Amino acid sequence: MILNDAVEIAGDRHHTRRLVVTCEHASNRLPMPLEANEVDTQWLQTHWGWDPGAAEVVRDLVERKASAAVLSRFSRLVCDPNRSPFEEDWIRREVEGHELLFNAQLTPEERARRKRLYYEPYHTEIDRCLS
Repeated sequence: MILNDAVEIAGDRHHTRRLVVTCEHASNRLPMPLEANEVDTQWLQTHWGWDPGAAEVVRDLVERKASAAVLSRFSRLVCDPNRSPFEEDWIRREVEGHELLFNAQLTPEERARRKRLYYEPYHTEIDRCLS
């Protein structure tokens, strides 16, 4: 397993000719320096924050099929690796009427930082596994 702040590689990268699985919403992790208040933390535990159980299913699949997987290591509320950074809801400021503290005052610089640290490394690893 290969791990960094943005990505986990599960399985065997050398068997990727058979199958490469991606799991964009594998984690509800909120990387530092982002901080959640008590209510934000509750949202991170729901489907808004991640796809509960998806990472376990993906890890089991790649183990059984001798293949590889690329899993995100950050909540979709940090930035959604399954959406374009140019989409309005790539980073959600609110969920069901609740303004998320860690996304409330997004600046263009913070959006660029999240793209550079999380979104791009995730997609780079997918490209590596496929090439």
